[in-house]
Amino acid sequence: MKYSLLFTLLVSAPLMADSYKEAQTKLDTAQGRVSECKRKVDGLSSRVEGTHRETQDMAGKYEYSQDMNSRKEAVRRNIDEYNKAVQELEQASKHLQGIVQEMGRNYRLVENNESYTVMDNQKEQLEPIVTKARPSYERSTKSYSKNYQE
Repeated sequence: MKYSLLFTLLVSAPLMADSYKEAQTKLDTAQGRVSECKRKVDGLSSRVEGTHRETQDMAGKYEYSQDMNSRKEAVRRNIDEYNKAVQELEQASKHLQGIVQEMGRNYRLVENNESYTVMDNQKEQLEPIVTKARPSYERSTKSYSKNYQE
């Protein structure tokens, strides 16, 4: 069994390295999307501020037209949507980081020829432990003198 586990570990090491690299690239792309969404949110907030200033200048007394209010609300909705997208991507990024860390631990275990297992109760069941009957260590009821006389 020791050799089959070692063989399994040696065969699975390159496969784990590929999946580790794949998870790392997914994490990198997710982080890139998070930073892109953050840039979009920053751009939208600066546009809102610019629109606000322009509207104030045009109105003169801080009076907004219905068109500007609807634009402002649309921009706020977009900002809220981008904020939600950024939060979702950050959560996905954290999840992928956890996966990458777990795969890294598994990869290091394979490199060091170590292993750990997690039992799945539905898939594997332990074999029952069978013990042999033990001899009794109680003294015999017959005396030794009787045994010799017989």
